[in-house]
Amino acid sequence: MKKCKNGWYYCAVDLINIKDNLNNFMEIYNFMDSIATSLGEKSLYKPVLIPYYHGKIKKDCGISCYSFFESGGYVTLHIFEKRKIAYFDIVSNNKIKFSIIENVKTFCQTECCNIHQQNSQNKQVDKNIFGPHYFVAGQMNKELNTDDLLKLQEEIIKGIKMTPIINPVIVKTKQTKTIFVAIAESHIALTQIQNDLRVDVFSCKNFELKKINKIVSKWLNIQNEILFTRYCKKI
Repeated sequence: MKKCKNGWYYCAVDLINIKDNLNNFMEIYNFMDSIATSLGEKSLYKPVLIPYYHGKIKKDCGISCYSFFESGGYVTLHIFEKRKIAYFDIVSNNKIKFSIIENVKTFCQTECCNIHQQNSQNKQVDKNIFGPHYFVAGQMNKELNTDDLLKLQEEIIKGIKMTPIINPVIVKTKQTKTIFVAIAESHIALTQIQNDLRVDVFSCKNFELKKINKIVSKWLNIQNEILFTRYCKKI
């Protein structure tokens, strides 16, 4: 996987036509717990699973999972059981081995997937693929404390009209700080590593890129942007 300008690796995978009833919490937990070891990372925050079964749109219900690494990286898995779609994302300071992608395909029992990196495009099209995934990084315009990061996260949530399903989770080491919130539409994560800030917004509904870019630009000098547009069309 290619290395981004700020020294981190990023990979996103759309898994299509996943196995039926992908909802065994122990199996999901054990799989997510294995990712850190596979990456050569050390777990800072063990996997958390969030069932979301009573949303307004029943097809959007399922399970969201996340886990953090000591380096400031993390892994997420969003399972939309009724849509038979799952989204798997890794941010890491270590190179992402292709074997990890093979492992998640095996876990979800599918060979049908899109692998997103910088400059990549969707190849597999399915009516259930949806939503943009925006990742931006750069140097902070000023030193930000935890309250500042929470304020930025709240601005993003309100600015693009997202729906939080948990309170923000704050995870710190001596050199890193990550604030993560699961939303009904997927997730928002902010990671501060010394003077750098990474912003990761993934939604299963469209949002205005200009609006979120304007919000983020007030807080950091943007050096790297990635936008993966999951789309659907009649097939």
